[in-house]
Formats: sequence, structure tokens, C-alpha cells
Amino acid sequence: MLTLSKQHKLTAILMQSLLLVFYPSQAEVISIPLATALSPSIQITVTYQGMTEAQVLDTFGPANSMKPPVGQPAISQWLFTEFTV
Repeated sequence: MLTLSKQHKLTAILMQSLLLVFYPSQAEVISIPLATALSPSIQITVTYQGMTEAQVLDTFGPANSMKPPVGQPAISQWLFTEFTV
């Protein structure tokens, strides 16, 4: 069995500590200004409950495609590029 003297143990602990302190870090720090982080970068207009068909057409134009009504009450889907009504 190999035993280390107290001096060897202290030397090993000191070397490990120095490696931890002086070894270059691999982390990258990213700083984002608070105002930029909190303000929306893209604003989109979306539909709201109760809009009429005419209001949707006036606001967004014609849908890319439309699915037929299903169920009771009959509900249809209008598929736009970014969302579905």
C-alpha cells in the first residue's frame, strides 16, 4: 500500500488549487441590455375573439386556404402564413 507523507499531500492539494485558480475558463459571458431584453423585437397584429369575417378580411386579407365548417355550431378554419383563425 502506498502512503503519502503530509508534505506530499499538501503539495498535491496546493497544485490542484493552483490549477483550479489559474486554469482558463471555458465559459462565455453574454450581456444583453435590459431595455433590449424587455422590449419586443417583432410586433404582429393578431385576431381577437368576436372579430367578424369582414374585419378579419380587412385586417389580414384573404387566407392562404380555408377548411370547411365542422360541428355544431359550425366552425371553419382560415389558414394564414403565420397563424390560423
